[in-house]
Amino acid sequence: MKETVKQWLKQSRYDYETARAMHKTGRYLYVAFMCQQSIEKYLKALICAKTNKMPPYVHNLTSLAGYLKLVIDEDRLDLLDILSRYYLTTRYPVVKQKLSKSIDKKESFELLKKTRDFIKWLKKESKI
Repeated sequence: MKETVKQWLKQSRYDYETARAMHKTGRYLYVAFMCQQSIEKYLKALICAKTNKMPPYVHNLTSLAGYLKLVIDEDRLDLLDILSRYYLTTRYPVVKQKLSKSIDKKESFELLKKTRDFIKWLKKESKI
């Protein structure tokens, strides 16, 4: 399971770097999506590490955090709720256009910063 944890963490870092690249190119919807993916994969790494089992097939960040029984403050829970809305279950243009209108450069930058800070907090809390 140790190798699986490493792979989840590696993918989490990759997704965060992809979010940063998307911010630089002005693709703000994908910044939010990749931030969601980065935290999702980090949480799944923690679930694997703590349970020695594969994580559930769930994409809602609040639900995944619940498996870990972490005490999460309101601001961090808000971030998880916001990012969970950007999990793209469909790639249809109408859905993407609607979501794209809800995020701009400033919001994108804030999500990047908050995602980075959340992952740092998770590292500290989980000691992995």
